[in-house]
Amino acid sequence: MKIISVIIVTYNSNELIEDCLNSIILYNDIGEKLEIVVVDNSSQEVYYRLEEIILKKYPIVDKLVYSGSNLGYGAGNNLGILHASGKYLHIMNPDARLFMPIYAYINSKFDSSDYALIGLNEINEFGLKNNSFF
Repeated sequence: MKIISVIIVTYNSNELIEDCLNSIILYNDIGEKLEIVVVDNSSQEVYYRLEEIILKKYPIVDKLVYSGSNLGYGAGNNLGILHASGKYLHIMNPDARLFMPIYAYINSKFDSSDYALIGLNEINEFGLKNNSFF
């Protein structure tokens, strides 16, 4: 059973998605209990080979969903959520990177309390916090 589903909506971001996925793989601290769903929001890049990049290089990605048209960010996430099977959801942009393991901690917080939402710190390339939710 999947505990956490990571939903990543991509639109013309083939240069970003690999670094995003690499960070998830590096800091995945719940193993096979993590599900990754990538939604292609009808990318238009001529050299865009998302299926080749994702499915061949990243077997950790459980589902690659094609929207058929650019639904926008919110609807793209909703489409990913429809395909997710995890108990909890992590919405992640393709330009975001994890820099530490978070999934076991997040799971413990949800399981041990009445949390409905957890936000993460956003840290820029200089190590400065852009937002503090957590």
